[in-house]
Amino acid sequence: MTKAEIKTIQQQEAKLWLDLNEYQYYCAPDDGDDAKRIEWENTDRVYHSKLSAWCAVSNLMDALKIESDNELQDMETAFRYSTELFLRRQAAQGIFYE
Repeated sequence: MTKAEIKTIQQQEAKLWLDLNEYQYYCAPDDGDDAKRIEWENTDRVYHSKLSAWCAVSNLMDALKIESDNELQDMETAFRYSTELFLRRQAAQGIFYE
């Protein structure tokens, strides 16, 4: 496998990871209620579709021993979405970080 092919796979994974995290950021419950979060994760079809797409590429990368490129812009943006959602959920429970 060439470096260009590896980079293409990493970019696709980053794109799918961003898509999943962006969807969660805008659509997942953020009121701090874990039961609601778990129910949403178990029943939301769009979430499952996006999670499955990312998992397929992630599993392929694992099988091919390709590591994620966390320096890609899509990965950094996905991390920001994930962090912000976490902070909103924590704030809803009265837990604040500086």
